[in-house]
This record gives sequence, structure tokens and C-alpha cells, in this order.
Amino acid sequence: MKPKTRCDAFKVDSVLVPLDFSRASFKAIEYALPLVERFGAQLHFVHAFDYDYPPSTFSAMPLVIPEAEITRRVRRQLEDVAKKYRADLPQKNLHVAKGRTYHAICELARKLETDLIITSTHGHTGLKHVFLGSTAERIVQHAPCAVLVVRQHERDFLQPNERSRSKDSIQLKKILVPLDFSECSMVGLESAIRFAQAWNAQLVTFNCVPLPTFAAYGEYGGRDLTALSKYAQDAAREEMDEIVSTLRAQDISVEGVVQFGVIAQEICDFARSQNIDLILTSTHGSTGLAHVLLGSTAEHVVCYAHCPVPSHPRRKNKT
Repeated sequence: MKPKTRCDAFKVDSVLVPLDFSRASFKAIEYALPLVERFGAQLHFVHAFDYDYPPSTFSAMPLVIPEAEITRRVRRQLEDVAKKYRADLPQKNLHVAKGRTYHAICELARKLETDLIITSTHGHTGLKHVFLGSTAERIVQHAPCAVLVVRQHERDFLQPNERSRSKDSIQLKKILVPLDFSECSMVGLESAIRFAQAWNAQLVTFNCVPLPTFAAYGEYGGRDLTALSKYAQDAAREEMDEIVSTLRAQDISVEGVVQFGVIAQEICDFARSQNIDLILTSTHGSTGLAHVLLGSTAEHVVCYAHCPVPSHPRRKNKT
């Protein structure tokens, strides 16, 4: 499948940053400001609080605080944050939403026709993460637009000691885009091309042939799994070569890589070993029990990658 390389394949006219007023959430602002400057986009801040619980910053206050008062105080805090980061935002760009955090954020993004949500995560993993999930992961699952997830401790593509709203503070040298050659993954490739062109970065297209899990009986009984794996790798290399040739013909600096193993782990390990600055992936938007038990490659990469990970949904999902 040949990639589309339209310059407007991934536009960024509106950026939404969810804030819970923690240090981790402020890091999302550091990424948002230069991206907004680079794309000439509108910036919006939002804080969401649940129906049954006050915002985290007011946890010591009684539950009888009227909703209007909570909204007024949160909006004032949003104004203070905007001033601190020298973001000249009008009142209409400061939002206070009520409801389950991820749902309220996604609904606002849909209403604003947001192109990119930049959110942060504390990076919880393990059993707690599997069963409870995180707000960032749920936003990735349900967002109607691309989502850039950043963590407090990771490889940054912002230049050290030069964090500002200037687009020149962004330093992207290598962008990794995982491909399985599906239509969904090509959405991620379009976005990666846009980023690579904007910052003159090298593009690394990456495919991982998964470990085979064939049964030793039935249709596959007695077959040589080594031969099957080699056939899959050869087919992947052939498709990858076609994509790389198409991109190079358009003067895009690109390297094609095909590996073998556990997909999400190989993506994260390769990105770390090759000093990748950004992994740009796409998600099918699966939900429900199948998603909880099996997860998705995109969301595993979001959770465990050492660098920021923008994910792009194949289609708009209902929350």
C-alpha cells in the first residue's frame, strides 16, 4: 500500500490541554506552546471534575461547595496558569467541564473540533494500571482526534534549558512510525510525514512480524514454523521497500526497519536503543472486555515508551 503524502494530511488548527494543576500536567503545556506556535493553532485549557467529587486541588473543601463556585475558582486557576506560561488565552479558551474526566475531555474535544489533545500521565504500570486504567489511556481510547501523551520523566524533544513557546525550542531528529500496512497504520504514517516535514526530521518506518502462535494440530499441524516466519518477514520487507521507495522519491529522509518479536516491546526497545525522539502511532479505537484483556499495540506503546507518543485514531469514536 502506497502512502499518501498530502501536506494537509494532518492539520493542527486547535490544541486542547487537560490540566489537573499537578506538575505532570504542566509539562503538557511545555509541549503545547511551541507546537501551537509552529502550526498557528488555537490553544485551549480544560479542567474536568466529576459529579461526585471535587477537583483534586480542592479536596480539603466540603462537598457542599456550589458547582458555580467550583467553576469560578477553577477558571481563576486556569487564568493564573495561562499567565504563568505567558499564554494569552481569551476566556472562551479556558474551559471547566463536569463529568468523568476522560469523557468530559473527549466530549469537549469533539465540540471544539480539536485536532490534537496534549495530555500527561504519571506513568502508572502493573496490575493497578491494567484494571483501573489511567485518564491518559482512556483519552487515547476514546478521543475523536490525535492525542500526544507525555510523561514527567522521559526523553524530551524540547531543547534543554530553552523551554519556551518558540517553535525553535522543538528539536525533532528521528521520528518512528510503526506500520502493519493496514489502512489504520497509514493514518499514523500521514501524521508522521507531516511532523517530519515540519522539523526536517528523519522518518523511521517500523514493522514487527509477531511471534507465531500456531497450534500443533489441525490445519497447521506438522508445518515448519520457521519457514512460515521467514515467509512473513519477506512479505513485510517487500511492502516496506515499496513504502520507503515512494517516500524517498518525494525527498523524504526515511529508513525502513523490519524486525521479529513481541510488537509493542520491539517498538519500545528499538526506539530507546536508536534515540528516537517521537513515536507516532495510530489506534483502531477498540473498547470493551476484549480491549481490557488484550490491549492494543498503540496503547501499550503509550504506556511504556521512553519518549512522547502521539496516537491518531482511525475514526472518530463514540464515548
